[in-house]
Amino acid sequence: MYRERQSTVGTLREKVSMHTVIIGDPHPAFSRALASIYSNECHGVNVLVTKSFSELQTWVELHPSAVVLVNPRMKGAPGLSTASTLLETYEISSLVMLLEQDNPGLSEYFIARGATAAVPKTADFSVFKAVLTGGTVEVTTESEDAQNAFGIDFYEGLANLTRRQATILTYLKEGKLNKQIAHELGISEATVKHHVSALLSTLASIPALSWWP
Repeated sequence: MYRERQSTVGTLREKVSMHTVIIGDPHPAFSRALASIYSNECHGVNVLVTKSFSELQTWVELHPSAVVLVNPRMKGAPGLSTASTLLETYEISSLVMLLEQDNPGLSEYFIARGATAAVPKTADFSVFKAVLTGGTVEVTTESEDAQNAFGIDFYEGLANLTRRQATILTYLKEGKLNKQIAHELGISEATVKHHVSALLSTLASIPALSWWP
């Protein structure tokens, strides 16, 4: 079910003596399961769990050198900028990215930006235990989704979008028209068209999307 993949998962390089662990994920049941791993493996650890990125930031600021596990898709998180935002702003002992599914390209992207590890939530909890307590396990699922996922170049290209372009891309994915997007953002339709044009040019430069019209 698993195979080695050292370059895209990463590990904590040595067993850490941790005092505070902060877990940010939109699914409480999953967060509680991870919290249980830490409580069982690390005596005296203080585990904080949240569904809000803003609350996670507050806790990270109040607890320097904490071990942080964060899902870049949690409420309020800046997506592909999540790792950079946290590492450039706060003192963090280890940053582990929680991914919704096995995605080698996305894992490599976050690790290239300083994350200690990027682990798919579909992994067995024994994998989390090994990674989070300083083990040397580098694994991934042999899933079709992982084999068909985009590479790191794709995510690096998306990360180059401006915040406004990313917002407009989200609206386009929802099927909204330029006029509707203009109303939502409080800008002119002509400005939306300008952003869409720039957005399409950026997407066309991404290798995985070179077919974009």
